[in-house]
Amino acid sequence: MVRKKYQRGSFTVEAAILTSMILFILYGIILILFYYHDKNILTGAAYETAAVAARKNSMEPPFQEEDIEKLLKERISGKMIFFRGAEVQSECQNNYVWISVQASRNIMRIKAEVTSAVTEPQKKIRDIRKLEKIPQKSDGK
Repeated sequence: MVRKKYQRGSFTVEAAILTSMILFILYGIILILFYYHDKNILTGAAYETAAVAARKNSMEPPFQEEDIEKLLKERISGKMIFFRGAEVQSECQNNYVWISVQASRNIMRIKAEVTSAVTEPQKKIRDIRKLEKIPQKSDGK
């Protein structure tokens, strides 16, 4: 009985197809991970920038849109893997700060919009302390 040393060609073709499918799926998974990583970086940076701008808006003269864009780009520089640049739109009002950030690469796009209220906790704290200093009236019984 003689054994054949060669396998049939169908095994090689099946292995080539299976390997290419596995590599394609692996590439897709890595691409999705990079997308969500960059989306989290962009959303977090937009939220932090809105919070900082709202806090500074209540303490100082109004924060300018150029300052917000500079602060946001500083926060995302060197952290995003797949998307490189970001377009920033912002609006500062007396009672809120709105930031919209968008990054794109080919047909993929990330967009994050954040609104942060401008609060003045120091006024509330002062009002509470003033109320605590007011003497309580007794019932007179």
